[in-house]
Order: sequence, then structure tokens, then C-alpha cells
Amino acid sequence: MTSTFTPNKNLEEPAAGDYVNAWAPPINANFTAIDTSLGGATPISVTGVPAGTISLTLTQYRPPNIEFTGTISGNLNYQIPTGIGGIWTVSNATTGAFTLSFSIAAGNSLVLPAGRTLIVSDGSNIALAQTLAFSLLNGLIAPSQVPIGAVTQYESSFSIAFTQLTGQATTAQLPATAYRGTLGSGNVTVQAGGSPSGGSSGDLFLIY
Repeated sequence: MTSTFTPNKNLEEPAAGDYVNAWAPPINANFTAIDTSLGGATPISVTGVPAGTISLTLTQYRPPNIEFTGTISGNLNYQIPTGIGGIWTVSNATTGAFTLSFSIAAGNSLVLPAGRTLIVSDGSNIALAQTLAFSLLNGLIAPSQVPIGAVTQYESSFSIAFTQLTGQATTAQLPATAYRGTLGSGNVTVQAGGSPSGGSSGDLFLIY
């Protein structure tokens, strides 16, 4: 008889009557694969890898943690096969002026930001496994967490409602060119101390 294998982690499923008095090798191999699937990590260096799409092997995508390091010298797209579902933390610790993407064959792809990203696959498409509503933010937003190019229009797509802000926002948290209001210039005007002065009608003032 012939064994079959599970689609996502390739665990062996022996047919009835297989491995008579010899069950240890397939069972132990499955346990090793399960353990790797729950807590293993795959290190991948991009140094010297030419630009293009690289298909990840079973050994590489079976662990839940994939760690990219090295100097990237061309746009790279690392790809899991179609039909593979799962969830991964993907760390992009690469350096260089090119993009690093994670994709699924015959499906979509995501450009990986610096740091660690949680990605989920249903076998056909991949997506970010986490989202963040700005209404849930509290405490401080560190400088550069809201970069100039991140918000394209105040009070529209991807905006922060000022009614949700409490406390003080430090200088540079809301860059002047990041926001535009619907009245006046809508710029963010930064000034040291005192009452708001200068600027234009409709400006948002940051006092520090």
C-alpha cells in the first residue's frame, strides 16, 4: 500500500497495513515535522541572490518563523506554493535599496517592511494577519511612526481623528507635509510655547 501526505505540512499518512512492526520511522518523522511547524525558524540570507522570484522549499516554509538577513542587491520575491495554508512571522532584517516581497504562487504578494510581519495564507491568497485601528491607539506615538508619506489626506483615507488623541504630541510626530485639512492651508504649524500664532487659517498647531 502507499502512504499519502497532508497538503500543508507534508505529514505522512500511512495506508492500512503499511509499516507492520516498523511504525517508528514515519511516526517520529511526523513528530519532528510537527515540532518544527510549531516553533522552528528558517534563516535565509539574501546576500548575493540575483533579483527575481525564489520558490521556498517545504523545509523552508514549514517552520512558522522565516528570518531574512543580508544585503539585498535586487528586488526579491520569496514564494510559497499554491495550496499551502498557514501563518508565519516573517522578519525582514535585510539592508539595501531594493524590495523584499512574500507571495503565493498564482496569487498575490506583499512587500515586507523592515522588522517582523505576521502573514496568513488560505492556500490561494496571503494577507497581513493583523490590523490596527487608530481609534485603539493610546499613549505616545514615537517620532517617525507616522512618516510623511503614510497619510495622504487628513479626514479621509488612513487618517487619525484628533478626537482620539489625548495628552501631548511631540514635535515631528505629525510632519507638516503629512496632513492636509479641508479649511485653509491645513498645514501643521510647529511653534515653541505660548498661544498659537502665525501660520494660516485652518492650520493645526503643535505647541512644544
